[in-house]
Amino acid sequence: MRSGNESGPDGLMPNSSSQDRWFIPRQLAGLALDYLRWTQFLPMLAGWAFFGLMIAALALINFQDVAMPMTERALLLAERLFGPFDDTGFGQTDAAGALHFTDEDILPWVYRTWALLALVGWLLGMIWRARFGARPPLPLRRKLIRAAVAAAAGVGLCLFSWAFGSETFQGGPIGWLVLFFGAGLAVWLVSLYSLSVSALIDRIHRAIGSDR
Repeated sequence: MRSGNESGPDGLMPNSSSQDRWFIPRQLAGLALDYLRWTQFLPMLAGWAFFGLMIAALALINFQDVAMPMTERALLLAERLFGPFDDTGFGQTDAAGALHFTDEDILPWVYRTWALLALVGWLLGMIWRARFGARPPLPLRRKLIRAAVAAAAGVGLCLFSWAFGSETFQGGPIGWLVLFFGAGLAVWLVSLYSLSVSALIDRIHRAIGSDR
């Protein structure tokens, strides 16, 4: 009499063969989902980068006595490392010498850069998991709270530069306040989208058994 866990005529366990059959498709689907996650992370990263540049520009303008010497030293160091900044001929010039850009000039660079940066983030994520192991994902609510705190801090820095800087801003205070708070809200909304997509991808990972 054969026992219940005995292998079949071909020497393979039925359950293990069924699981092995879907192992590679699950892992490939997981890799594709991870790449999709990074393509949706890029709008959030770009939004925070522009928000940081906005804060840095306000500080640069309003605290020029400190910022300008630091900027000049940074530019000299960059030229020493990478050479002088030359015109690359990107775009088109008219008879007056003005530079014009069209969608045909910009969009291919945007799409290529988007795909390349997503690939870099995807590869770095794989290297991190291989080196340090996968970390349990934070709840979406906690991520959104952290993004809200960071956005509020950025708005506070904008208000500080606007209120205590040495330069006089053109226009009424209402317009500047709308700009500062609108930028903080916009970057948080983009984070809401990207982090929500990431949470959905985590659910799909668990549903298909490709989470690592």
